[in-house]
Amino acid sequence: MKNHHTSLFLIELLLGILAFLLASALCIELFAKSYLLNQDSKNLTNATRIASNVAEIYKAHKLESSYSPITYFNSSWVKVNHQDENVMHYTISDDILHIQIKHKNKTIYKLSVNQGSEADA
Repeated sequence: MKNHHTSLFLIELLLGILAFLLASALCIELFAKSYLLNQDSKNLTNATRIASNVAEIYKAHKLESSYSPITYFNSSWVKVNHQDENVMHYTISDDILHIQIKHKNKTIYKLSVNQGSEADA
């Protein structure tokens, strides 16, 4: 009889450990997803800030002295002189500035601005 109780106890203990492991795996997955979402949010915020700055400089007619048509930024979104993971590219056609910002070759933000009007996302 005592052997039967020991077997039930071990099965119950294993089921408890299994439940704990499943809950732990779910929590780790949620933390990883939240970290990636946070990084994406930071990148989008920085891309929006840079595009807004470039648009304001364009409206002030001083764009060519501040930014080149292709400008690179490092992982902290600081302007650098060499190719890095973040790039801002702009073109001007018919007095409309087109800004495209990429993170690791994926477009994360686009903005078009008329010389004398408000920005159009």
